[in-house]
Amino acid sequence: MTKYRTRLDIIADILSVAGGSARKTRIMFGANLSFDLANRYLAEVLKAGLVSLCDDRFYSLTQRGKEYLKTYSEYSRLKKRAEEQADSIAAAAASLQKLSWGDTLRTAPTKAPRRLPIEPRPR
Repeated sequence: MTKYRTRLDIIADILSVAGGSARKTRIMFGANLSFDLANRYLAEVLKAGLVSLCDDRFYSLTQRGKEYLKTYSEYSRLKKRAEEQADSIAAAAASLQKLSWGDTLRTAPTKAPRRLPIEPRPR
């Protein structure tokens, strides 16, 4: 199953690509963004002070951008752990459901019950 990236994920991808110094095209391809999305997010990270623009062509990571990547790394680790715990909880719940209901829900009668013929009423 493909998961969509969040805004935080996309910003982290942009900052990772811009690590030393990178042009817009390199960031666009490295972060797997369309031209329009790259422009939108680059304007956003510039405004937030996560990258700086050098010589009107090169984007470079600022100290604030480095802090973002460090915090994002911790966030990503915690999120992964929480998702694994959620999966474990779901598996335990499914196991409990199976134990509590047993085979009662899965077994269906193979034949419909036989009905007795109805005799007409006298008039």
